[in-house]
This record gives sequence, structure tokens and C-alpha cells, in this order.
Amino acid sequence: MTNVISTEPEIKLPDDPEWDKAALVGVDITKSFNPTDPNIPGTGEFGGGVSHGNEIIPVWNKLCPYFEHRYLSKDFHNKTNKFFAANHGVEPFSFVKSWYKNAGPEDKIQTWPWHDLAEDPQAGIHPDVNTEGAFIFRKGRNDDVETLSIFVGEDRIYEPVYDNGKTAEQHFRDEGTKYLFVGGLAEDYCAGKTALDAAKKGFKVVFVTDMTRGVVPEQVEAMREELKAAGVKFMTSDEVIKLRMTPGALAKLFADTPKQAPQYGNGGGRAGQLNL
Repeated sequence: MTNVISTEPEIKLPDDPEWDKAALVGVDITKSFNPTDPNIPGTGEFGGGVSHGNEIIPVWNKLCPYFEHRYLSKDFHNKTNKFFAANHGVEPFSFVKSWYKNAGPEDKIQTWPWHDLAEDPQAGIHPDVNTEGAFIFRKGRNDDVETLSIFVGEDRIYEPVYDNGKTAEQHFRDEGTKYLFVGGLAEDYCAGKTALDAAKKGFKVVFVTDMTRGVVPEQVEAMREELKAAGVKFMTSDEVIKLRMTPGALAKLFADTPKQAPQYGNGGGRAGQLNL
């Protein structure tokens, strides 16, 4: 698949060494999660979508020229993945008993319809997304542990190793990354969990509010409260650009934010639906 690569405008960026440690992360801005009709979930090219998910693509593209380091993620599932409803003989979005070793007796796991199969050459990043210079995390290849966040599986133990032989945390540490500007789909699932795990691992995180869309309003609100408690900052893309164009502003943004110690609990069931 050939993605559309935008011709990025030449923008003279002010010198600020802190921005050498910053990265833009777009979580799951894929065909499966983008509806062809922005008002109707479930009308994506592959039968799915998050309402108005397509509206975040221009925001990602707008921010790209301001970041030297860019990352995208996409699901890359085997058909044998245990999270597909068909593999349990149940309807999509049904809950089944958790098989995680650290799960409680009442813990449930939500199942999904088929999407983003590794064998499908048409699945992947939406073709309107600027992929120039972006490293792509292909997640969801473990059949037994669901990977919503790029950092940690839903059992809160498994950390996926990507095509470069590293976990996401190892990759960012090796690159000297300190700040992560995160958005994507969906806010109350993969994008929010990626931002939350990043903060719990000690990264300074900005959640880009117009570069995300959510599924269930109550879940979105709960996720935002978790992100706030973890020290995540919320900014619009225009505010991010202003921050980038103001030398010294990035370091000041997090000057009073305490470092977060890792805090992981057992994975459990979640309410709500994502139309795929």
C-alpha cells in the first residue's frame, strides 16, 4: 500500500535542545478505525470506525513538520488471536472469562470482530496519513495478550517487542526521548492507554486533544481523569505549535510535574463498544 506523503512546508523552527528529546505519537490512525461517513460508526473501509475519527488525520499532518521524531502504531493481528469473537463462537463485543494468570475470578475480556489481519495487505495506516520519517509500531501480534497501549499488554505484564528488537520503552530510552505528544484512536482505548502507560513509565506526556476521538463518553471522561492524575498535560494542536515556537517553553511546561513511579494493576473487563 502506498501512503499519501504530504509535501511539508519549510518552517524555520527556533533552536531548543529540549525538542530533540520530543516525539509525536499517532496511535492507530488506521483504515479500520476511520469511518467513511464521519457521523456513522462502523462505516469504515473495512467495516469499522470511530465517529469522526477521520477528522484527526489533518491534525497529525499539520503537526508533523514541527517534530523530527514521529511514531505511528497499527494493529497487526493473526487470525488465531483470542480476542476475536469468532474464535470463541460469540458475538463481537461480548465478554468472555479472562484467561490471564493474574486475573480475578470475575474478570472478563471483551472480544472484537475481525480487523487489521496481518494477512490482509489492505489493512493498516490510513492512506491520507503522512508517514514520512515515521517508525511504525505493529502491535497486537501476541494471540494471548491484548495490546491496546504500545507499551504494556492488558495483563499489565507483557511488553511487546517490535520490529527493531526493542520494546517501546527501550526504543524511546535509546533515542533519548523525554517528551511524548500523543493522540490517535480511540481516546478511551489505545490512544489513552498509550499516554497513560507512557506517563507511568516516567515520560513527560502531552495528550493532543484535537488529535483524538473517543468511543464512550463516560469512558473518555474516566480516561481523562486517569491521565490528569498521572501528570499528563492536555493541549490542542495549535497550543503545541505555539509551544514549539517558543524557546524554553517545553521544559517549563513540566517543571513542577512530579515523576511518576510505575503503577500497574491487573487487567480486567471494560464496558462500551468500538464499532469495527
